[in-house]
Amino acid sequence: MSIGLMGIAAVACGRAEEPGLSAAEPAAKAAAPVGPAPGATIPLYRQADCPAGPSGRPSPGEVFDYRMLTDAGGLDRSALRRQTVKAVSGDVVDYDEMLEMTGQGAFPAEARGVRLVILPTQILGASVRYEGANDAMTALEPGQTVTIPAAYSRGRSTLQGQAKVTLIECGVSAAAITGAAGEPVVVYRLVMPYSTTLNPDELSETLDNEYVVSHARGWPIAERTSSGTLVLIPRTE
Repeated sequence: MSIGLMGIAAVACGRAEEPGLSAAEPAAKAAAPVGPAPGATIPLYRQADCPAGPSGRPSPGEVFDYRMLTDAGGLDRSALRRQTVKAVSGDVVDYDEMLEMTGQGAFPAEARGVRLVILPTQILGASVRYEGANDAMTALEPGQTVTIPAAYSRGRSTLQGQAKVTLIECGVSAAAITGAAGEPVVVYRLVMPYSTTLNPDELSETLDNEYVVSHARGWPIAERTSSGTLVLIPRTE
C-alpha cells in the first residue's frame, strides 16, 4: 500500500517529496498540514474479535479505488487513487498506482510493491528489503509491536533502518469505508524512516501511517496519515 497523502495536496504546484499517494515522484516538499487532517475524527471501524483463519489475497488484475474523507465523513471527489494489482508472489504484491485530479486528468501510473500488505518495497526511488518480516508479523497479537530490520538501497548506496509494526486491534469496518463496509479487519500502524531524492544518503524523514486491512481481501481498505484519510470506494461510484 502507498504511504502518504502529501501528493494529492501538492499536485497542482509540483509533487511533495513524500512517499505515497502521488502517482509520480514529487519535486518539492509540501508544507506540513496545520491542525487535524481532513477526516481524522471519522471512525473507520468498531472493535471486534480478530478474524479466524487465513486472510485472503488480491489477484492479478484486481483494481482498488480510493478517495479521501472530508471532516463531515463524505468523500472528497477532487482526487481519485487507483491501484491495479499486477503480480502476486508469496507475500509480495506488485501493483500500479495512478492518481487522477479533477481538472488535471490522470497522471502516469507508477509501479509499486508491498510485502505482507503494508511494508513498502520501494520508497521514492529506493528499494527496501526486510529481514524476518514474515515471522515477526505472523506472531503479532493485538497491542503488540515488532521491530523489523530494513535495508534501503539506492544505486550503490545502502542505508540500514528499522520498521516498527503495531497490530493495534481488530474490528469491523465502518460505513465511512463505502467500498467495504461491514468487513472483518485488522488494524496496523507502521512507523519507519525513509530517505528522499533530495537527501538520499540519510534516513531523514519518518513515515507514520495506520492501515485498516480487510481480512477477506488481504488488502488495505483505508489508510490514515497526518495528511488525511483514504477509504476504498465502490468501483461503480
